[in-house]
Amino acid sequence: MLPMYVKIVVVSLAVILLQHVVRLLLLMDFGVTIFNHTPGPCKIVPGIDFGSEDMETMPDGLTLLPR
Repeated sequence: MLPMYVKIVVVSLAVILLQHVVRLLLLMDFGVTIFNHTPGPCKIVPGIDFGSEDMETMPDGLTLLPR
């Protein structure tokens, strides 16, 4: 039978290892569903006087707007 302090050290190390594994999975967005899609045709939205301030225009003319 192992002494009590050895059990405490082993359990503590296991908890720390589990914490790092969970943090790594969350950092890598494990389990997040990503939907790939193609954009539809561009159209002018009436009634919008001011646009987005963070527009990014690609070399092919496609403009990206942040959410």
